[in-house]
Amino acid sequence: GSDRLVLRVSFAWRMVFLVCALFLAAAGFTAERIYALPATGAVLSLLAVLYDERWAFSRDAATVESRFGLLPVFFRRTTFALSALDTVLLRQRGAVNPGGTTADPAAVPMVPVVLQKRFARLSLRFTDDAGLHQLVTVQTESHRRSDYLRGIGQAVAEFCDVPFESEE
Repeated sequence: GSDRLVLRVSFAWRMVFLVCALFLAAAGFTAERIYALPATGAVLSLLAVLYDERWAFSRDAATVESRFGLLPVFFRRTTFALSALDTVLLRQRGAVNPGGTTADPAAVPMVPVVLQKRFARLSLRFTDDAGLHQLVTVQTESHRRSDYLRGIGQAVAEFCDVPFESEE
């Protein structure tokens, strides 16, 4: 509805893992014996189907709820006041030395730049009554998907009527 915004694992993603679980179960469990590797893969794929992660932003209840875990019983729920949401942040981190040159030899990373993983992180900054900030990560992706996270962050910021900031 117009007073609730929910971010969650998609149904299509669950179906991909369900197909994998069925395929691996067919290969791992036969009439004669159980093959350990495909059977383990089937169980892990089934757990991936049951995994749920969601963020619910509710104007009616004035809350932001984070929930993750295995359905239907093993999950962790955290609730924040919507009024405490200060800012939606997109932070991008990555290669220390993207140009490959530096004036300070001590600043040269031990891992070659080509092998360094760059990423983007969508976070929510909450401020409590005492003025203390709490930064909560919603999702982390490769820097190549930063535009995807930017779109989600802008939609959340617009829905919650808070500023959106991007640190690059």
